[in-house]
Amino acid sequence: MNSISLEKTTTPEGLRIYVDTIPTAETAKINGFVGVGSVHEANKLAGISHALEHCVHLSTDAFPDEQSLNEFTGINSLIANASTGYNSTSYYASGPEVEPNIKRLGEMLFRATFNPTLIPNEMLTVTREGYELRDTVDSLHDIASDYALFGKPYGRNIGGYADRIQFTPEQLQEFYRRHYVASNMAIVAVGNVRLEEVLRHVERYFDQSHEKKISIELPEPKHSGVNSTGLLSGTSSAMIKIASPMMPSFVKKYLENKPAYEAAIAAISALSFTRFRTDTGISYDVHASFHDFNEPSAWSITGNATIDPSKIKKARSIFKDVLSRTNDSYSEMTIASAIGGTKAYILSQMDSIEDRTDLYVQNLEHNTEPIDLQNVVNTVRNLSHESVRNAIDEIVEYIDEHPPISHVTGPNKAMQSVDRLFQVNELA
Repeated sequence: MNSISLEKTTTPEGLRIYVDTIPTAETAKINGFVGVGSVHEANKLAGISHALEHCVHLSTDAFPDEQSLNEFTGINSLIANASTGYNSTSYYASGPEVEPNIKRLGEMLFRATFNPTLIPNEMLTVTREGYELRDTVDSLHDIASDYALFGKPYGRNIGGYADRIQFTPEQLQEFYRRHYVASNMAIVAVGNVRLEEVLRHVERYFDQSHEKKISIELPEPKHSGVNSTGLLSGTSSAMIKIASPMMPSFVKKYLENKPAYEAAIAAISALSFTRFRTDTGISYDVHASFHDFNEPSAWSITGNATIDPSKIKKARSIFKDVLSRTNDSYSEMTIASAIGGTKAYILSQMDSIEDRTDLYVQNLEHNTEPIDLQNVVNTVRNLSHESVRNAIDEIVEYIDEHPPISHVTGPNKAMQSVDRLFQVNELA
């Protein structure tokens, strides 16, 4: 594989640009990253970032309706979509030509017009999405455990509250005006694209007249104050999560040596599987992981299992045992297997335009500067048994110092040993 090199620059107005050129690629994926998401919203505006993501497609200066934008997208062979996260919103498209891709981004990011005749129906669509989430048990399970660990806005559905989504064109435009400025954005381009080409088209299609800097103070994470929480569902099985919040010092260590920690948690996950399935038979769906999908202030080390509602106490006991096992509980073969699986997963991402783009965007979501992926390749290829064993011990020591809480989602029977029961409307 050729060396992976990332070119970077920042415009005078603060727009960050990252370009990873793959000369043999037939297409390029370009991501317009905006540094605003659900954790930046006041509770009364919960869900506005996601609603805005839906509405910038409806009408712009160059595209007066969604059909004209869709036709432009199709004519230029672009495959496009968008997504909202906890601390960012992304607009992205893949296609053979760079200029129409950036023109499309420029229209949505800077020249959305919020036609008042189109907004109400889109709010109905967004509301329907919110109600559909309430039927998605595993998503609500994750949201509820974040709510227990970190409070609002971290433990709140990205889309807001389903029964309160009705933003006006004026509210959307004001939020757009405040947050959609060049200094709060980044462009990530991967594939058959070059930095000078991106800069040329950005200068033409992006509005960089505003040098406004965005400054938002996030609230401190707020623990629910109990050791176990629950969320009722109509399912016959129960889901349990054991979670320790990751303090900033541990987040820093994790990001500095992520491949070793990922291999370590893979080994812990394998032991969890053995204890839950092979030794006791109480679960076939169990794993340990770093839950790093939220804003970095709200990350956790977790163990997850799907079990019979009568086995909650047993599951807690097994997780407590697994998460107390130091590195000498793991054989050389187990460590080698964890390293091999981590290596296979990370290296496979390097062959994909989509995955490489996502890795750079993930850096931005983690509030870190995107790095050359060649450095990641070199690190994962050189993973040692010693570094993984050290990471296991650091995880075990950390969890011992920061005892986890448990969260259960399931029927009434599973709620017998929880301290606080959440309602769905608190979360979504």
